[in-house]
Amino acid sequence: MTDEQIWEAIERETGTKRPAVVTVEEFGDIFRLSRPTAYREVSRGSVRSIRTAGTIRIPVSEVFRRFREAEALPEVPKAKAQ
Repeated sequence: MTDEQIWEAIERETGTKRPAVVTVEEFGDIFRLSRPTAYREVSRGSVRSIRTAGTIRIPVSEVFRRFREAEALPEVPKAKAQ
């Protein structure tokens, strides 16, 4: 996935042109995670986040990192037809 494609996914979910941060809900939407799963990722520390004034935000750099990690994973073999 190119940087431009990642930006398009972010902008599609947030409705904002090149935001610096996304909400936990937007992060979940980008990666098709449920709201509880997205918050669990943050609470475990597997997603870097910023907490200010009672809100949690995730830096866009974290979205890019997650896409890059996913690209580095080996492909899942397809099931053979029987």
